[in-house]
Amino acid sequence: MKFIIVAILMTSLLSCGYDKTEHHVISEINVASTDEYDHYVIQKINDVAINGVIDDNEKTKRLLLDLVPEANRMNDKNEKYKALLQIYALTDVHKAIDFIDEVLRDNPDHWLLIYKCQLMKINDYDNDKVTNCFSHIAKKAKEEIKKNNYNKKDNPKEILSYYLAEINAGNVAYIQKSKDLLDEIPDPKKKDELYQIFNSQIDIEN
Repeated sequence: MKFIIVAILMTSLLSCGYDKTEHHVISEINVASTDEYDHYVIQKINDVAINGVIDDNEKTKRLLLDLVPEANRMNDKNEKYKALLQIYALTDVHKAIDFIDEVLRDNPDHWLLIYKCQLMKINDYDNDKVTNCFSHIAKKAKEEIKKNNYNKKDNPKEILSYYLAEINAGNVAYIQKSKDLLDEIPDPKKKDELYQIFNSQIDIEN
């Protein structure tokens, strides 16, 4: 999976949303794997995450944590990572970040890094650490854009991913650059899709 693509995964791959008061993921996982068992586990996680136990967050968290062994047995590694991340992000953000750090020890540029940056940001971690995290992603994204000759016309999603990393790293000039990029997209459906991603990131920022 290309590193730059995951800069938009918080809102497209996991379909995550955030309750800005409670600071937790409130949506569902989109599964890419065709494996029947993987689908079964992710559906169970989604059912608990979305429906939960009414007025009992602690019981909902326990139900999610009970699914960890099943998630660990998933066949597709990326789907397993997404499932475990969803469980930990809903139950204990520190555990979620520890889980990501375990993966990053073997691969510092693993696509899970973007999730670490976002989780740190929405949970009010040290601002310098958050900025440094996004700065690293912005640097990697910029390198990939140059390496693959991405351009605004043919690769707006990838360019937006880079701009969002810059915004999250504190470079506010990229807010207007993002709007200019999106306004030039001729396909209304694509423009709306990317504007939703952009607006969700700005909402988290503000």
